[in-house]
Formats: sequence, structure tokens, C-alpha cells
Amino acid sequence: MSLKHLKHAGRTSRELLQARMLIQPLKVCSNNPFYESFDHDVHLCLGKVKKNSDANICSGDSGGPLMCTMDRVTWYLTGISSFVIGLPVEPKLDVREVVKKQCVIGVAAKVRSYLEFLQNLIKS
Repeated sequence: MSLKHLKHAGRTSRELLQARMLIQPLKVCSNNPFYESFDHDVHLCLGKVKKNSDANICSGDSGGPLMCTMDRVTWYLTGISSFVIGLPVEPKLDVREVVKKQCVIGVAAKVRSYLEFLQNLIKS
């Protein structure tokens, strides 16, 4: 789950929004020529739960949390929204269509890959 405030047409929502996403198989990102910088040791490849869903990380979400749960009670910070790759966008599309095309697959930094760094940072 990713939490964010949605900014659409210059306005930010007053409510914190959430989106359900799936961690995708590594080949989805690592075999994609647009994801040359994808490193499965430090990145999570994210995708939509439903094909027609608008839910995904997109531009402006960088730094936002990716939270996971196994029991819907305890939540864990699993990733931090990093970047997205999408399809080329034709001019004259409305904002909603641009977002659908630009935000196809998201990439989050794996928190566990940075735990030692974060723990040392907190101690200092």
C-alpha cells in the first residue's frame, strides 16, 4: 500500500490516499529496456492489483512509503517510492490519460537494503 496526497490540476486532496499494489516478478522490471537502472538487490518492482485500476505510484510520489501487511493489523515500511517508467504520451491527452500512460510500473527502494545505513544514521 502506498500513501499519498493526490495533486490533480493544481489542487491537492485534503485526504491521505492509499493504493493497493502488487510486488511484481523481477523479470517485469529487469527485462524492460527502460529499467536499465533496476537493481533487484535494492529495488522492488511494483504494479497494479487490477489491470484497469488507476492505482500506482507516479510522478510526485517519490519518497512516499510502501507499506505491507500479512495480517492487516501490523504494517511494515517495506519500500520508499523511487521512480516510474511509462509509455510515450501523445499531446492533447487529458491529465487522467497522461497519468495512466506515464505510470505503468513503479519502482521502490527496498528499506531492508538500507537498514544498516539507517540504523547508523539514527545512532549518530
